[in-house]
Amino acid sequence: MAGGSVVERFGSDELEQRRLPGIASGETVMAFAITEPNAGSDSHNISVNAKKVGG
Repeated sequence: MAGGSVVERFGSDELEQRRLPGIASGETVMAFAITEPNAGSDSHNISVNAKKVGG
């Protein structure tokens, strides 16, 4: 999924209006960083864990 597609799918209307025109024209460069230790460069392999703390 290209960067613009991520903004389009998950971004707010305000974020889309602010960022998509520049991404589409090439004026804005979009980067996606992955820092999960077990995913490598496969962002679909990222796992999430939740732990209830307190109430």
